[in-house]
Amino acid sequence: MTKILVIEDEAALQSFLSRELMFEGYEVIQAMTGLEGWHLWQKDAQISVILLDWMLPELDGLSLLKRIRTTSNIPVIFMTARDYVSDKVIGLDQGADDYITKPFEIEELFARIRLVLRKQKNALDRITVGNVFVNRATHEVVYHDQRISLTAREVHLLFYLMQNFQQVVTRDEILTNVWQDNYDNQPNIIDVYIRFLRNKLAELPLNIETVRGVGYRMAGVDDERNSKS
Repeated sequence: MTKILVIEDEAALQSFLSRELMFEGYEVIQAMTGLEGWHLWQKDAQISVILLDWMLPELDGLSLLKRIRTTSNIPVIFMTARDYVSDKVIGLDQGADDYITKPFEIEELFARIRLVLRKQKNALDRITVGNVFVNRATHEVVYHDQRISLTAREVHLLFYLMQNFQQVVTRDEILTNVWQDNYDNQPNIIDVYIRFLRNKLAELPLNIETVRGVGYRMAGVDDERNSKS
């Protein structure tokens, strides 16, 4: 269940938003001040979206957003009565993902939440290492302008290895994260797909190393070309 942190000091609006969000199927955490919201966010890594009022006691919304952006790209939607264009520009420039002006229709807020969650998911499905780009959702693999043809399973395996670039991942970790429960008790399934990947990526600046008795490690990118996002 998607968890949303609502940081709003107006009790009636806080209650209304929390109730409507729960009816919509979200899990809600409530904070009435900026500092309370900051502490709750720090303690709970499962929060997916923050709904943030601008004018808050103890720590205003803009200052709180600046703190959050030093360590996280979690989606943040400003909710505020400040409807000047300059205020919207400031909020967005400081890292807000969206900005909704009070009063607003709850359906519009729901739509904006769905939008930032879609954007977040799309970002999590993409990775670039050593000029090799992978989109896990579309199964797209590109090196410079060259498209590499891989099966869906090969893409997921490549993505997982790239996520853990230069780190050793065990066979059990690969099965859990790439195959989950769908490997039909074939003990050599990982070896087969690693061989497939090595053959198809032979011309790319990536190398899948075998760490005997443990698992595999993605390496082989020159430092000057190495980028990860």
